[in-house]
Amino acid sequence: DNVALINQTCNMAGIERLTPDNVDLNDEKAWEAIKNDTTCIFQWESGQASNFLRRFMSKDVIDKAKSRNPNFSMIKWMSFGNGLLRPACASYRDDVADGNTYDNGIPELNDFLAQEAGHVCMQETIMKWLVQFCGYTQAESDTVRRAIAKKKGTDKILPEIERRFIDYAPQHYDITTEKAKEVIKPFIQTIMDASAYAFSWNHSDAYSCIGYMCGYLRTYYPLEFIASALNVFTDNQEKTGSIVEYAQEHNIKIHPPRFGYSTDKYSIDKEMGVIYKGIHSIKYMNAQMARELYELSKETKNEYFMDVLINLDSETSIDARQLDILIKLDYFSDYGNANELDIILYYFKLFKKGEAKKISAEKIENLPVANFINTYATNKLKNGGESKSWTITDMHGLLIECEKFTKSLGLKDLDFAVKCQWQEENLGYVDLTTGKEEDRRKLLVSEVYPMRSKKDDTVWGYAVFARSIGSGKSSRLTVKARTFSYDPISKGEIIYAKHVFKNNSGYWYMDDYEHVV
Repeated sequence: DNVALINQTCNMAGIERLTPDNVDLNDEKAWEAIKNDTTCIFQWESGQASNFLRRFMSKDVIDKAKSRNPNFSMIKWMSFGNGLLRPACASYRDDVADGNTYDNGIPELNDFLAQEAGHVCMQETIMKWLVQFCGYTQAESDTVRRAIAKKKGTDKILPEIERRFIDYAPQHYDITTEKAKEVIKPFIQTIMDASAYAFSWNHSDAYSCIGYMCGYLRTYYPLEFIASALNVFTDNQEKTGSIVEYAQEHNIKIHPPRFGYSTDKYSIDKEMGVIYKGIHSIKYMNAQMARELYELSKETKNEYFMDVLINLDSETSIDARQLDILIKLDYFSDYGNANELDIILYYFKLFKKGEAKKISAEKIENLPVANFINTYATNKLKNGGESKSWTITDMHGLLIECEKFTKSLGLKDLDFAVKCQWQEENLGYVDLTTGKEEDRRKLLVSEVYPMRSKKDDTVWGYAVFARSIGSGKSSRLTVKARTFSYDPISKGEIIYAKHVFKNNSGYWYMDDYEHVV
């Protein structure tokens, strides 16, 4: 998926496909962007990994790493980070992220492990250590690594490593036998852990280059990158949600799908600086139907929604559920709001999609259409009496009149909260905004999590994740337990933040709010 993301972004941007050989691997702007936000950065997207990367790539930590390693490179540092995320490194992962280096007691060994902050993290390092400090051959070192990883014969292998280190190191380095015995004891366990669970440089460097190139493209070709990412991860609603949130935070406009504009995939308008959402990414949609709708919109210019419905029924594969979803997602908003189009669709179905020849008078007697059907149908019998059904003489005119009457009612659109719920269900995220200043404090709640004390596990507050209806910006607010218990907040609600403040640690709190009906 990530290789496809790079391919598609480069193709959309009209540039040569990026490789480690033609991209600047030391671009400071790209690295800073990666550190600040790991959205779509291969291997680093989880909350835990993202938080670790911010510490691990802080200026202070990087400066310390450069001071002890003259051959320092950011790609190698990222690769080291990939290794640190593996289980074998849990005991010293945070120590490295704080910029600390482990002193092994032998200068040559410290220099050897400078790239890994004094630790044995990567698989190849184990093999090199066995060769350089224990006198193993290359072939022997690989045999040992594989044997330990498979937990075969460790009762013999580990004592052998210890013996050979004690014999070999004092002869080749400025270290006594006693010091060698002292150093090797904790090192053996490290070797065993790393061999069993460690990552390898050859995998990690490739992973890092993929992650970095994603970050580079995201930095310099944001429109193309976001559109490509949305296409690549179209079936992953959670991932799509995080990509859309990133776009919102960086003022990248994603226009909702619209009849006449959207194809099956996300596309860009570079001149306008916007992304158009594809229909295929919507729940229950498919590429074939999306292309049919786009082609239909270009072939015929329909003044009325009834004409659109007639053409959809005869020339596309759209089904009732898909049509209902698209109406509620405002795909056909050029013809009216969702409530208006729902009623127009009702009349279309009432008259059997324009194919009805007759309709019973009883069926429409309580509907507004009863007031004007006589213009487009007749109920007169040959003997001058009235039939119990209407014979339709101008079906198209009747359908258009139903639409005109419905539009004349001035019906309000769906409630904002309902539209948000509909988007969440079918898109996997909510991107509705009003753009009104008075709506900035109206917040759509996406998640609510209890926060517990480490001492006694009691809930002391709640983390409320929300999105401003007015501005579209996302935020995390803390509500203390006492306030929350008095007035609970639920996912999917819209609340008005009456008072928020930032505490001394830089966290935002909300202590006064009300529910928006």
